[in-house]
Amino acid sequence: MIVVDILRADHLGCYGYHRDTSPHIDALAKEGTLFTQAFSPVPAGPLSMYSIFTSLYPPVFQSNGGSPKRFATLPKILKKEAYVTALFGGPTGPLIGQDFDTDSPGVGAGFAAPYINEKAIAWLRTNSKKRFFLYLNYTDAHNPYTPPRPYDKLFSRGGVDERFKKLPGNILFYFHDDFPREIVDEAVSRLPSYLKKHPRALEYVISQYDGEIKYVDDQIGVLLDEMKGLRLLDDTLIIVTSDHADEFLEHGELFHGNHLYDETMHVPFIVRLPGIIPKNKLIDKVVRSIDIMPTILDILDIHPGITIQGISLMPLVNHDVDLNLNAYSETKRHPPSAMQRGDIAIRTARWKFISTRDPKADTYGYELYDVKSDPKESINLVEREPEVARELKKELTGWLDDCQKVASPPKAQP
Repeated sequence: MIVVDILRADHLGCYGYHRDTSPHIDALAKEGTLFTQAFSPVPAGPLSMYSIFTSLYPPVFQSNGGSPKRFATLPKILKKEAYVTALFGGPTGPLIGQDFDTDSPGVGAGFAAPYINEKAIAWLRTNSKKRFFLYLNYTDAHNPYTPPRPYDKLFSRGGVDERFKKLPGNILFYFHDDFPREIVDEAVSRLPSYLKKHPRALEYVISQYDGEIKYVDDQIGVLLDEMKGLRLLDDTLIIVTSDHADEFLEHGELFHGNHLYDETMHVPFIVRLPGIIPKNKLIDKVVRSIDIMPTILDILDIHPGITIQGISLMPLVNHDVDLNLNAYSETKRHPPSAMQRGDIAIRTARWKFISTRDPKADTYGYELYDVKSDPKESINLVEREPEVARELKKELTGWLDDCQKVASPPKAQP
């Protein structure tokens, strides 16, 4: 399983992007099945990874103090089936990392991919003859967007105004862990307004993000070459996805965490396994990150009998069965155990309905978009389509109720 942090699906060639950012990922897509409408449940990395590895939605964890530790995880299940398991990279969250036999965290955002590959390839050479589960989390595409040479020049049209680089506390270029928090916060608050006034600077930011993607893609190529040399490609299930994505002012902000629009929630999802997964197949139905784990277990014919909220996608993959799935999402709660929710959303094949909450005034707002005719989610139809909005709001309430039941199952009778 390959997770590229903060990777936008629409910045990959196999999803129609105009830049050649992802030749190796594109090749995997041609050799397998690509889901064009896959969605993350939360614009926050650790919570998203908890969902991938438990097939449960974040409100389940958030009503348990932000902890998934009492739920079954994919590495735990596979270890019981005699798989050796390893994690290289991060951040995944310690409560998931401790479930692997080998947990080697990455070096954070930056030039982490070669380090991850070095550790992972050494592990593969030792364990390639065993039944294994290898999870790689490449963090290079995470801000700050600082690709190494020559990747910083690949998509840049002559650089950027030097005054932009010298903005005080500009985390795109100068952020590091010991930077004063107040300066970082100031920089984040100032950048959107600056970039709105300077389109060339925004173009430069995006070019650096794309350079990071190409850098990671080349490192994925290194990994695949090693797997080919070890004769693993014919019988190893490979999955490529992301935790969530970043936005570039489409709805007024940078990065991620506060919005539930498609530019942040739409993630790549590619599955490859010769003889089991169809080649060069595109699936345009809505699927969710929580469906990854049950799909893996279905392919492996493992049935642990645990509580999950996702389903296997194999009927859709092999028989084009329309599973009629809707994707739900929520922004992170503060604190994680707070019962008062953040913003929530439902994404169907046609509609996106968002319920926003102002925590200070404890008031709510509603947005409804026809994503078929308005993929940029720019025209709020909540007043024009009140019946649609009402039905989707009701479904969202039912989803939260279901999450609460899963989080707090009834006690066994004496």
